[in-house]
Amino acid sequence: MWVETKDVTSIPTTEKVTEITVTSAFANTPTTNYMWILEEMGSVEAQDFRVLMTRESGPNLVEISGLKYHGAKYGLIEENLAFSSKSTSSLPNPSDPIPSPANLTISEELYVDSMGNVKNRAQFSWDAPKTVGTSTTYPYIASYYVEWRRKAPAITNWTSIGETSAQSIVIDDAPAGTLEFRVKTRRIF
Repeated sequence: MWVETKDVTSIPTTEKVTEITVTSAFANTPTTNYMWILEEMGSVEAQDFRVLMTRESGPNLVEISGLKYHGAKYGLIEENLAFSSKSTSSLPNPSDPIPSPANLTISEELYVDSMGNVKNRAQFSWDAPKTVGTSTTYPYIASYYVEWRRKAPAITNWTSIGETSAQSIVIDDAPAGTLEFRVKTRRIF
C-alpha cells in the first residue's frame, strides 16, 4: 500500500466531475481499483476507521463493522499533549447560537373585505440571517417562528402566527395601534 498527497489545482464546476488536475504526477499510475480521498485541509477531514469485521449479507452487499480511529492519538498521549478530534463535518456545532434575521420591517395598508368593510392589513418582513462574520446567507434554515403584539395604546401579549419558510407574513384585520413582531430562526437539525 502507498499513500501520496497532491494539491489540487483545478476541479471542473460541472455537475459530473470526471477530471481533477493536480500539481504534479503521481509516483505510481493510479488505476480504477485504487481508493481515493478528496479532502479539503482545514475544513472537513477524512475520517479513519479500524475495520473489525466484514460480512457478505447478500449479492453485492457487504456489511462492515468498524471503530473510529485516530492514528496520532498514541503519540499525543505519550507526550502528554492536548488531544483534539478530527473535524469530520461541515455542519455547525449544535450548541452554537442560531443567527437572527435582520432588517425587520412592518408595512400597513387598508383593504376592503368581501363584506365591503375597510380593514387594516399588516405585513411583517425580514432578511434571512447571515453566517456569523460573513455576508453569506445562513444555509441551515428550516423555517421561521413569528410572533406579534400591539405595543400601543396598550401592550398586549405575544400572539403566535406560527412557522413559515417565507421571509414575510401577512395579518389581515390587524388591530389599530403600534405593532411589533419578533422572528426566530429554526435550524434544519
